[in-house]
Amino acid sequence: MSNKRVHLSHEIAPVRGSVPMTSYSASLREPIDSLFTTGRLANMADQYKDAPKGEVYDWHGEVGDLFARRYTTRRWSTQLLQKDWALLRNLCGPRHPSEIGFIDLENKLLELINSGSPNSTLESTVARFKSIFDTLRLLKVIPDDHRPDDGLPKYRVKRYEPRPISREQAVHLMTNARHPYNEFFALACLAGLRAMEVATLRGSWLEKGEMGWNLRVFGKGDTELVIPAHPEVVRIIQSYHTTGSIYNLEPNYLSRKVNAEMRRLGIITRTAGNESRLSYHSCRHYFATSVLKASGGNLVLTSQVMRHSNPAVTMRYAALVDGQKSEVINSLDPFDGAGAQVIALAPAQVIPSLKNAPHLRLLNGESK
Repeated sequence: MSNKRVHLSHEIAPVRGSVPMTSYSASLREPIDSLFTTGRLANMADQYKDAPKGEVYDWHGEVGDLFARRYTTRRWSTQLLQKDWALLRNLCGPRHPSEIGFIDLENKLLELINSGSPNSTLESTVARFKSIFDTLRLLKVIPDDHRPDDGLPKYRVKRYEPRPISREQAVHLMTNARHPYNEFFALACLAGLRAMEVATLRGSWLEKGEMGWNLRVFGKGDTELVIPAHPEVVRIIQSYHTTGSIYNLEPNYLSRKVNAEMRRLGIITRTAGNESRLSYHSCRHYFATSVLKASGGNLVLTSQVMRHSNPAVTMRYAALVDGQKSEVINSLDPFDGAGAQVIALAPAQVIPSLKNAPHLRLLNGESK
């Protein structure tokens, strides 16, 4: 892979936390339009876009400062801060968050339902409500027993099967993509890192262990897990000679630019104009299926290196590995080779001592 440094594009790449928002007054001075043009808020839902431009009420200053400090110290993205703050302002209007009740949250969900929003949007909105009110309680903005977010409905969202890229596509991306995209692809294909994890990758995540190099990943849901590091992943991180942040980009911006690089290399990714299910995240799916195959279908091992909190998520990859399930089922023969002969016999002939058992009478066509 080339070590030549190139910019992601001609535009200025938004650096993660480059608008630190350490105070609410600072956030008001930042023109909201500039956030969109630099890509920081490119994926913000339309209903939230105008909220930061709305009326300023008494509670905004104090609560806004606390919110900004909390998100900045947790190193959460500027986009998430803007989105959650806009959602809270939109929800509360002139009222203090302590005056918001369950019915207010429910009304917001009804607005989304009436506007035709899919279940995925409803699920995401409920998750943000819960996170926001958890933060408000933690910051003592509202009492600990004020829980309007309790009892919000769970929405069933269709979970698609993983869509990994092929081995040939993985090699193509890691060898022919421009720098630093080739590194982004390697980190996803060889370590299973998500876009958020690549964007926030730090040199200090690489650790020397008894068995070799490990990667301590600070990932989804504030998890912190250690996985073995592939030699190429070790080389990439060490090439930056830092224990600090390596790329320092906004995750959504990184995903958008990397998807564009995939299309440049002839791999059609998901856009509004096509039905492709491929995206940068498909590189992580490739990592999962590769580990599953190499480990002989070891779901426990695959779940660990994928850092899945729920093993059921890992199970979704099993169906993609070579149709092994049918082979296993077909190989089962508890009759020691006499299976075909047994199936040809009537149930009462198979086990004469159970000829009067209810389930065998039904198989023989008898009524209950």
